[in-house]
Amino acid sequence: MAPKNVEWFLVYLIAELGTTPHNIRQSYSIPSLMDAYDTIAHELKQRRYDRWQRNETIHLVRAYLVCIDELTVLGKIFSKKLDFSKRLQLDCDFLEQQDKAAGVQTVDNPEGETETERIAFAQHMMEDLRITCTRLTVDLRESLNSLFQLRSIEQNKLAIIADTQNKAIFVLTGFTIVFLPLSFFTSYFGMNLKGIIDTDRTEEYYWKVYGSVAFGIVLLFVVLDFSLMSPPCIAHIACFVYDAATERILFCGSIVIGVGLRDTPSGVV
Repeated sequence: MAPKNVEWFLVYLIAELGTTPHNIRQSYSIPSLMDAYDTIAHELKQRRYDRWQRNETIHLVRAYLVCIDELTVLGKIFSKKLDFSKRLQLDCDFLEQQDKAAGVQTVDNPEGETETERIAFAQHMMEDLRITCTRLTVDLRESLNSLFQLRSIEQNKLAIIADTQNKAIFVLTGFTIVFLPLSFFTSYFGMNLKGIIDTDRTEEYYWKVYGSVAFGIVLLFVVLDFSLMSPPCIAHIACFVYDAATERILFCGSIVIGVGLRDTPSGVV
């Protein structure tokens, strides 16, 4: 039995506000709010198994975080509404006891819904919504952790592939570094000076000049290579070119290399 008075009307309005949004008046013809979030969570979990694409993981993680934040806020709202409905239940019970003690009979609708029944209905709906929010939040957090694990495995696989490719490029670069200068020097060392017009130079002169230069270049690279792995030092490399025809030195120089010292000059002296 329900009294149709102002108190009952206020309880009815509070129960309606506490259970919104819902789809009761539409005869469940449209999905409820939690059903919509359930569908979104299912779609997000399905996207975990998509092939890796650039920046796709970032967008997916953002969608996860947005959905988790929204469900967390909704869960707190439903919890506050549920606490308020419990306090409202205590107030209604107290007022009903006062009416009974005073002998007040305000029942004018015996078939209607009482205040206690209306509050119990609202509490049941809010409790279901809160439980659903908590379940979806936990499910999404676990799904997000699984996403991180899957992406870590994919990144490790890509790193292995990249390392293999880098090794292949390193080997190719090594061949290039070795054979390109070798081809250059071979082409020059194999020159026939007698075939050059208007030259009186001999093979002996050629080998002394270019041999000295080649030896100096090789020695320079060797010193540079070892100096990078040794403590800071200064390396002096003496280079000269001897002209056998005139019996004099055509070029004489010293290459000073400062390794690890900021103020040490490097150049040809």
